[in-house]
Formats: sequence, structure tokens, C-alpha cells
Amino acid sequence: MSKNPKKLFLLSGPLPELNAYSPNVYPLQALLEQYGYLTESCCPGRYDEPTRDALNKFQECCSSGDDISYEETIKRLCRARCGVSDNSAMTASTLPVVHSSPPITVGSIWLQDRLYFQIEKPTADFALDGQRDIFEKAFSKWGEITGLEFKQTNGENKPDITLAFHKGEHDDGFPFDEAGTPNGNMAAHAFPPPPIGGRFAGSIHFDDAELWKKDESTAEGVSLFAIAFHEIGHALGMGHSQDPHSVMYPFYNENLKDFTEKDKEMIKSLYGLRKQARLVAQPEDSQTITLNLGIEIA
Repeated sequence: MSKNPKKLFLLSGPLPELNAYSPNVYPLQALLEQYGYLTESCCPGRYDEPTRDALNKFQECCSSGDDISYEETIKRLCRARCGVSDNSAMTASTLPVVHSSPPITVGSIWLQDRLYFQIEKPTADFALDGQRDIFEKAFSKWGEITGLEFKQTNGENKPDITLAFHKGEHDDGFPFDEAGTPNGNMAAHAFPPPPIGGRFAGSIHFDDAELWKKDESTAEGVSLFAIAFHEIGHALGMGHSQDPHSVMYPFYNENLKDFTEKDKEMIKSLYGLRKQARLVAQPEDSQTITLNLGIEIA
């Protein structure tokens, strides 16, 4: 392999007193805002009440019901993860936090039974054939649960879902970074089906500053399967889950291999609505639908 693992952003130092200023608070606020926890106005660099409340909310979400220290909370906040917000309009995460909860849906799904995907820009970290095999495997797992058929296309059909490896700014408003800033902890991000996903609907972007690997035979690097398996969920309309075992848990898990039972229930309920959705008056060429989903988490 021709590149070294990307430098992650790390916070260090003690938590300041409430309303005190500290250089560490600037990046803390950046991370909390980036992932959807700091939504109120705050004073940059000051550990004020909105910043404290946002950190407490993150701590609650990531603790899986256990009491964890500030040091452990910061350690988790700095882990490599998906760049999609945990609490935004994109993920519609307005429901109460329930540990081990199923993923939240974003409210739009694909209606057609067959979806085409295309690798628009591969990584140079390993052979293209290996990348194709990994994406085929990841899509097939989602196909087993949703009943969708996924077909790889090389241009003969218009792709619904595209996959591309980028570095830094890549014109979607969510730049990657390899220099150790808060953006550097994003391994990938994805956009939901239209209309919610806008002009990038169905796009999956991987940070090509990462050292990507095709299997566990290599210690260094990030598992392309684990990240792709997660990001496809976003491209199908799934949001994040607070369950550490879920495929939609936002933090990188190299050992991610399959769905939890709650994952399966949510996915099947979401894509089981397609038959009903087809009965709703839609333009003839419509391939997606926006759903007003009343989802109860128990």
C-alpha cells in the first residue's frame, strides 16, 4: 500500500469550569455541532451551558445506558465514524434517545424493485475488482432484507446509487480532511433517496485519505466492507441508531458483519411500505416517495 493511515483528530486536556474559556473548547464545539448535538447558539471557545448540554446529550447517546467518564466520552467523540449527523433534518433524529433502539428513518424510500449502483471514482488502495466484490457483497446483504435487487452498472444504465472516493473538499458541503481537524474523523458519508437527498441523493462518498483494506488479513487500514455496509443504509433512507451492535451505529466497527434483529425489523417495516406507497398518487415517472412515518421506539 502506498499511503499511511490518516491522522485522526484528538481532543486532550481536562474539561474547563462552566463558562470558562479554553483552547480545547473550540474543537469540542466543532465536533458537537458537526454531529448534530450542539444546535443552540454558543460562545466560541467558552464552555457555556449550550456546549455542556450538547456534550451531556452526546454522552447519553453513546453510553449504551452505562455511566461513563468525561475522558471516555471525549475518547468516543473522537473515534472514526460516519459523517452523517446523528441529529439533523437529514436523519430526522427527532425521536427520544432509547438505548439499543432501532435505526431512525429519514422519511423517503426508493419505490422501484431494482436499483443500479456505480463506482464513479475508485480508490487506488487495492484492485478495482476487489472493490466491486466488496460492494456487491454489501448491497446483496441489504437486498436480502429489503427485497430490492441491486445491479452494478458501468454506464449502460443510469445509476441510482453512486460510490466515489474523494479527498478534502468535493463540492457536497461536507469536506473530508487528513490534517487532524475535526473533519478528519469522517471516514465516509452518504445521502438519502430523493427528494430529501437533493442533488446528491443516493451518493456515497468515502474519504480517500483513509487507508482502505479489503479484508482482515491486514492489520492497518479501514474495512471498506464495514463502512460501505453502513453507508448503503443511509442511501436507502436509514438514519443512525444508538445501538452499538446496529449496522447503523455511527462509529466505525471493523467487525461489522450483519444486521441486528431490530435492524431487520425497521428495514422490513420501511421497505414493506412500498406496496402501499405505490397506491399513493404520484407522477408516473416517480421512483421515490416521501413518507410521514409515525415510528414508535419501544
